Amino acid sequence: MPASPVNASQMMTLRRAIEEHLPFCETFVSYDVVLLIMSADEGETNINIKAINALLPYSPSYMRQIFRDLEREGLIEISRDPRDKRNSVVKPSDRMRRAFGNFGRHAGEILDGAAERFDIRAALARIA
Repeated sequence: MPASPVNASQMMTLRRAIEEHLPFCETFVSYDVVLLIMSADEGETNINIKAINALLPYSPSYMRQIFRDLEREGLIEISRDPRDKRNSVVKPSDRMRRAFGNFGRHAGEILDGAAERFDIRAALARIA
């Protein structure tokens, strides 16, 4: 079986980096929401709440809570969609862009092998 270009240790290190650099991504649900918002921003396109809900397989009530939390923390800006006033456009705030940029730089180091990797033996030894 050919080796994967990214191994489990790198993936664990990335997960830890998410916790450190994107503390508002407490769950994979919030991380998925942030990734969609940032992807739309990088593509210089608008994304609305209806589209995010359609793209992700999570309950609408839980998604509403995620949007409220991110907006309350000043990480996203929500405004009425100019094309359809029944919906709302979501954009990242400057704070979110900075946090995501910092994470991106660190993630690049992890994937390039320059960052310290997650050590499963050390983790198991701490709980033994």
